[in-house]
Amino acid sequence: MRKCLGRSRKQNADYAMLTGLPQLALDSYAASMDLLKSSNDMLWFAGACEGWACAAMSLLYDGLSSCTAMYRVASMTPAQMRDITTPSLGAAISAVATSQHLLGASLGHQRHRSDENARMTVSDDSNDGSEGRRSRMPWAVLRGERSKDKIEPSAIIEKFEQALEHYSKYSFAAMIEYDCMMKAVSLYRYQRMYVDMETFHRDHIGKYLDDSFTRFDNHTKAAICSNSAALYREVGFRRKCSFFARLGVLFRLQIADGEQRTPQDYRAVYPILYRTLPGYGIKENVREVAEDGVLKGPIQLQIKALHEVYTAASRAELTDAAIRHLCHLIQVYYDDMEPSLANRLFDDLQNFVRIKGSPPQLNQRISVPVGNIILPSIQLTRFPVVNDPVLCPLPPHLAPTVIQAKAGQPQLFIYSPFQQKKASNEIYWVVDCPGEVSILVYNCRPYELVVRELCLLADGCGFESVPVRLILPAANEGAPARIKLIGVPRFPGLLTITGYCCEVFGVKNVCKLFGPKGPLKVEVLPMLAVLQLESSLPRAPIEEDLNERSAEITVYSGQLFEHSLTVRNSSSTIAIRKVLLQVWQPKVSGGPSMIELSSKDDDGSFSLAPLEEKEIKFKIFGIDPTATADDEGSEERIVESVLPLASTLAEMTPDSEAHDLIPYTGRLLTCQFLFQYIADVTGPNEESYERTARLSIAVCVVPAVTVSAWHVLPGDGPFTRYIVVDVTNSTDNDAELVYSSNRRMNVLPKETCRVPLLSPCCSDVAGRAFHAATQKDSHMMQKLEVEKLRATLELHVAKHLDIRWTIPAMNLEGLVPVGALLSSVSLLKQLVLPAISLDISVNGTPYLSEDDISVGIGEIVLIKVAVISSLEYDFDGIITLECYQEISSFFGTVDKSENLLVIGQRKIPFVVPKSVPHVSISSPR
Repeated sequence: MRKCLGRSRKQNADYAMLTGLPQLALDSYAASMDLLKSSNDMLWFAGACEGWACAAMSLLYDGLSSCTAMYRVASMTPAQMRDITTPSLGAAISAVATSQHLLGASLGHQRHRSDENARMTVSDDSNDGSEGRRSRMPWAVLRGERSKDKIEPSAIIEKFEQALEHYSKYSFAAMIEYDCMMKAVSLYRYQRMYVDMETFHRDHIGKYLDDSFTRFDNHTKAAICSNSAALYREVGFRRKCSFFARLGVLFRLQIADGEQRTPQDYRAVYPILYRTLPGYGIKENVREVAEDGVLKGPIQLQIKALHEVYTAASRAELTDAAIRHLCHLIQVYYDDMEPSLANRLFDDLQNFVRIKGSPPQLNQRISVPVGNIILPSIQLTRFPVVNDPVLCPLPPHLAPTVIQAKAGQPQLFIYSPFQQKKASNEIYWVVDCPGEVSILVYNCRPYELVVRELCLLADGCGFESVPVRLILPAANEGAPARIKLIGVPRFPGLLTITGYCCEVFGVKNVCKLFGPKGPLKVEVLPMLAVLQLESSLPRAPIEEDLNERSAEITVYSGQLFEHSLTVRNSSSTIAIRKVLLQVWQPKVSGGPSMIELSSKDDDGSFSLAPLEEKEIKFKIFGIDPTATADDEGSEERIVESVLPLASTLAEMTPDSEAHDLIPYTGRLLTCQFLFQYIADVTGPNEESYERTARLSIAVCVVPAVTVSAWHVLPGDGPFTRYIVVDVTNSTDNDAELVYSSNRRMNVLPKETCRVPLLSPCCSDVAGRAFHAATQKDSHMMQKLEVEKLRATLELHVAKHLDIRWTIPAMNLEGLVPVGALLSSVSLLKQLVLPAISLDISVNGTPYLSEDDISVGIGEIVLIKVAVISSLEYDFDGIITLECYQEISSFFGTVDKSENLLVIGQRKIPFVVPKSVPHVSISSPR
């Protein structure tokens, strides 16, 4: 009797809950619990406890909008759950739960289920007018009263635990028990006790998912996992959600013995696995991964989860998606993989590419035909590693310089000692001229890597890239290599290097490329003319710069050769407005230069029409290779010889004796023709574009007959001097010298001879001019004045230092280079008329030496003295003839004037007027 009464009270409570009277249902559940417990009807007692807890939750959480978890979400048989064919198991269960709520499913245990057809009919009727009849007011308000006693959540949990304890005694009530457990979990969720909820759920859910629990089949267990994943998704436990979603996939893929999984099975679970990736911290877009390479989250677990997604895609015959996930794996997690796994993945990638037939495009999004999934693009920046891009300027002969148009108003100039000269390092490219971008390329794999079709990607104006093929060595065999990628701009404008593309492992890879300050940008100028240089000189066999021509020639010192240079405008449409020539060569302080233009007109500027050419003739002179003004130090290499020529053999330096196995073949000097030309092209802001063209000439000067020393002696009179030059024959053959028009001299090999050259004194430079130059206010002014005087004396003396040499055995001839003499200020000083000089003649014979003159006793000797002055003022004085006897250098001299009889005046006054030259003649006897 008590059992029947208790069950009746429990059913009345169920109807009260269905009609929206939770307070009345709560009282009825409490009355039925007492009767059922006393009658030992524990199954119905567990249902009454569960009903009371549900009614208490309705009162406690009155007004909550989301209460679907209160209802039994799994009150279907396993056979019904297997019939669910929706792609997402979680969505299917939620749909079933929603339909049960609309049908008014019992919150308590129902012993008998109604017919399915009747249920569907009721559902249709209720759905037609559900919006109009559904009340949005709380149950307590509809009833007109509220509970006076507040129910604690701990009491509700206690009732749920009692219900679960008694449900567990009946194996056939496993589904009801699971439903009750999920309602208890919902209580924790409403209380926001998420950690306790996770603990309670973990302690109870394992029972239903254990392999030994055979009451539920695999599909039912998959639905349980889906419900758990939905629960944790609502509370934000993403990793727990991903775990149960993956676990549900495992149950879903379980098959009976003798069956085989089909691609459709994997297509059903692929979306579920893919959506679990964010729960493990895996970015769907690889570009969102930190640039420093530091990954967040459990790396090995991320690799495992992503590998499961890749496996599901490959077995579902989703080849494009499988390739994309595989590239994601090797791009992000290559450093953390086992080598065997990495090698297997690379093999799989090549197999997939072979199956697909065409290279996959990694820069395109992929729309997966299942699950409404769109896979983002990916960049394989690890294979190969490309970094440190540098924008290279054009070669020197093609690099333009932008010359801005002069404004109408002059720019304001403010001098400051701290200002620095601004050097323009801006890079410009030109239309139809190949440009280069330098990059560092590295292979991080332990195997050789082949990169095909590696080329630049650009935006902003037309650009044609040149693809290259690379074979990079293994990581343990090579270091990062710097290569240059080439591209040709086709239109002017601002060009931006956006990235690069290549084909690696059979896939088409497109990656972005950034410099240290962002994308590489360069201004592309319009098409310009190019100047070509052709020389009659032989081309150098070895050139440092392949873009610029260079020539070479070997000459002996003193030889003179004539050559020509042809300048041509290679453009067929663009003229050259202005061409300016400069010659860079070793500086010589005196004598002829190494290169001299035959025509003075070539020094000026000229223009060239399209395809026009011009010939420039020049001479190459072999200067003295032992001394140039470019040499370090300012000391003279050829000094004045104050001692007589002790040996005719040429001196050998200690260095040459120590290195006699390597013969001295000459000194290499470099000259350069520099052409600066402006194309007849005007920019948008009236600017001009200038280019440079160079022809370098390597001149090897071999010493032949050179000057080794010099000395200045008195000449035939007061207005002349003898320049005695020591000339050395450095060759292995006899040399013949011709000097002073027709005088000849032979010089043996490796020997030195002395050549006297008579030169008149220069009257254009005053005797005190060098002294006056040293009295200038500044050192620079002194230096300029001395150089001016030296240049004047050089013009005077150079024509008198003409020494020609011939070597018949070698069929060579030339001039002895005397540039070192002409650059010597100490030599040129002695060729200036002194301030005062005396011209003495004895008995009408000029006295030009210090030799003794024999005079007999009583013999009359006529001594004539001419006083010469180059001063700029009048000069007067007295000439006295005295007689001295030289005893020795130690005791000095003794006056012997009594032994000399002067006929006439012993002292003769004289006056030299201000006139150059003026001579006052006195004739003492």
